[in-house]
Amino acid sequence: MNKYIICTVGTSISNDCDEQKVLFKTQAGWDADSTLIKKQLSDSIKRRSPDLKPGSVNFRSLCAEINILDRLKLTSNDRILLVVSDNLLGNVCAVEIKNIIVKAYGISEAQVEICRVEDLQIKDMKKLRTNGIKNLISNVISKLEDDSIRYGYEIIFAPVGGYKFILPFVVILAMLYGKRSVYLFEYSEELLNLPALPFSFDTSLFNRVLPAIKRIEKEVAIPEAEFLNAIIDYAPSEHDLFMSFTEPIDGNRVTLSPLAYCFMKIDESKDIAMIGSRAKEQLAHIEGQPAAQAVKRIIKNSEAPTWRNVNIRQWKTGTDLSVLKCGSGERVACFMKKGIVHIVAIFSDHADYERTMPKISQASFENEIFTQCDFGDENFGSDDNNGAAVCEERNALQIKLKEIQAINETLQKENKNYNVEIELKEEYIESKEAEIESLKSSYDSSYNELEALKKEMQDLHSAQEQQKSFLYRLRHLFKY
Repeated sequence: MNKYIICTVGTSISNDCDEQKVLFKTQAGWDADSTLIKKQLSDSIKRRSPDLKPGSVNFRSLCAEINILDRLKLTSNDRILLVVSDNLLGNVCAVEIKNIIVKAYGISEAQVEICRVEDLQIKDMKKLRTNGIKNLISNVISKLEDDSIRYGYEIIFAPVGGYKFILPFVVILAMLYGKRSVYLFEYSEELLNLPALPFSFDTSLFNRVLPAIKRIEKEVAIPEAEFLNAIIDYAPSEHDLFMSFTEPIDGNRVTLSPLAYCFMKIDESKDIAMIGSRAKEQLAHIEGQPAAQAVKRIIKNSEAPTWRNVNIRQWKTGTDLSVLKCGSGERVACFMKKGIVHIVAIFSDHADYERTMPKISQASFENEIFTQCDFGDENFGSDDNNGAAVCEERNALQIKLKEIQAINETLQKENKNYNVEIELKEEYIESKEAEIESLKSSYDSSYNELEALKKEMQDLHSAQEQQKSFLYRLRHLFKY
């Protein structure tokens, strides 16, 4: 695939020019008189690399930008975007680098674009902070969201030149859009490849902090407490998490970090997804089921470029459609048009998904009627571990934990009283058991005495009977 290279431009190509030091001090504007610096720069290039031969040591040593672009093996079909600071020296250096690329690689002038970033300068720091950084991000995002570029070229970032403070912004954009970056250390012979990182961003988390970010955007810098108070459902335990969107500026005030700037500008490029009539019917068919919530969540998340760039996948073979999926098993078939997601099919059954996808393509939906997926403010849950719903649940659990701890302390105090009472009852039981043993012994003794008396009575009764028998016989004898 042909390459589209986004290259930040510095001034190293003019290091041999005496006028460079003068322009560093004056910070002359973009359209200022450039006669002297242009002549010095032209003479320098002719002296250092007269033949402009790609691959040669002299050619690569002209500047960092030429060095890295040459190692990327440019062809006549590639395109280059030269991102330039807003001053005279940036202008002259970018034009010279463009001329070298056109001559050395046979690339047409139209394929090498110079992107002037207005207010990206260091003469007026207020303009830099309020406009320059934002313009940088907006210009780059506009290229990343251009369908003719994102689907027609391999996009490569080369953040090698320019002000050092712009490099984090450019690298973060590359990572968020899933593009690789390349870098070359001064004395190295090999490119350092920074691959696209396979991560997504918690969109629900960003939605919570967005009001606070917009407040900083309006004021440039605000007190830390004001920033935290503007976060939806903020909990003190989240302090470090949300402060990563800021950086200190003076005293206790904070401004936006490069990460926050990038997310804010990306969020501004968000467009409502479109859904085709057949997909709309499929969604209506599963309405009220958990699958419908999952599908709506996928569609809503797909409107955010940061989420979409990580979760969109091309189908294996046989179709030019893409597939959106996240934590659940549901899948959504779609295609991109002018940076907007167009939903064409919904699958809640995996077998149906595997069977249908190879049979459909964008051409299958040429006559489809698409309407906006306006789901209002309905909450569809989150697939992220740090979503707002989870945060709310966590906060509720923390409150519950404190309640349980308080109850536990009360029970422990009560338990001490119970222990004393139990000890008293045990002593009482022991005394009663002793009484029972005593009574039992007394009972056994009385029982033995009773048995002895019974036996004595039996003996007396037996003797009496014998006596009666003797008297009877005596009477009977004297009667006769």
